[in-house]
Amino acid sequence: YMRYLSSVFFVNCLFSVFGQTILVPQNLNNSNRIYGKESILTVDSTQTEIPNYPNRDAQKVETKKIESVQKTRVKGELQESQILLKNSYNSRFLSIKNRVNTQGFSRSPSIEQQQEMDQIVGDLKRLAPDSYDYHFAKYLAGNHNVSNAFHLKTAGKLQPNSMDVVVQNVAFYASLLDTNELKVNLKKLIDASWISKEMLQYAENMLHAAPANSVLISHGVQDSYALLFAQLFRAVRLDVHCVSMDILQGERYRENLQKKGFVLPEYKGVNVAYLQAFCQLNRNRNVCLSMTIPKDYLQEMSNQLTVFGLVFVFDFSQNMQVVFEENERFFNRELTTKSLFETPTVSGNCLEANYLPMLMYLSKMYEFSSDVTKLNRVELAILNVVKRCKLDVDKLQIRK
Repeated sequence: YMRYLSSVFFVNCLFSVFGQTILVPQNLNNSNRIYGKESILTVDSTQTEIPNYPNRDAQKVETKKIESVQKTRVKGELQESQILLKNSYNSRFLSIKNRVNTQGFSRSPSIEQQQEMDQIVGDLKRLAPDSYDYHFAKYLAGNHNVSNAFHLKTAGKLQPNSMDVVVQNVAFYASLLDTNELKVNLKKLIDASWISKEMLQYAENMLHAAPANSVLISHGVQDSYALLFAQLFRAVRLDVHCVSMDILQGERYRENLQKKGFVLPEYKGVNVAYLQAFCQLNRNRNVCLSMTIPKDYLQEMSNQLTVFGLVFVFDFSQNMQVVFEENERFFNRELTTKSLFETPTVSGNCLEANYLPMLMYLSKMYEFSSDVTKLNRVELAILNVVKRCKLDVDKLQIRK
């Protein structure tokens, strides 16, 4: 009965709530999997990218101003035109980089995106080779290539207070396994409130949800850095090996993973196919996926994922009773559930939407077993999350 209930719940509930096409697997014996696209519930990390990246369209640059100033022969005005042109290049570069960072199917740039970024870097080098914009763009275009360290360090010297440089420093030192410098730069981000308290709490809860000695894969920058902070500064779940898909673009980071026994796909770019291959090749390591990973990645292997609190476990081999007990254990942790029972506020944390797969799963289990006390407690948490994240409560199959 529990197996049947689990499969029916995930198909029917998710279909009715979110109106998405659910792909039901033919083999219903794998009832501890999530049938359908549970990741639709999630708040993915493409929504929390680097705040300082402007999302500006290159076409909005004041081209006419640049051309008019360039026509003059006055030295001061010529310098102004160079500044305008440099800003135009920089705006275009950051716009492309932002599109790369917020796409939901690949962490790496496409060939066309990479070529365009490389061309702009070349233009910046010819126009302003000693500028911060050139050096920082040069490093960013390398996608965590640590051999470009000179440009990152130069950008840091030119703008010592740049948080964008600090963000890149974290990935740089994580790639080099330099824990001391990694902690220095992580602390700068925390002191500047670049990583929110909510994200830090969420990262800790992800770690507590992961099975023992597992691998936890995150997607973006803020979720990956919050996990690093939780482990390095708070010593949370040091048995869990965290892997960042963002930093995974860099060769040095990949080499270090291989030295630790990971088997890596031969793909160059980090995309949907790469993640699926990574999970398959390392399936014996208890791989977990953060719910901040965009749904495009998770849909490809949805019937191989099992809900464990705030993570999806890939190819979990235990029975449904273990899954139920682990989700119940996670829910009953004071650390996890405290905020779920607080009175909802207008300015709530949308990350809490990622608790819904686990909460809705437990709700159906308690409903099936007629455990009214536990059912009421879980549904109160669901209602609070729904209100806080401004979801439509009428579409959820729960009692009001």
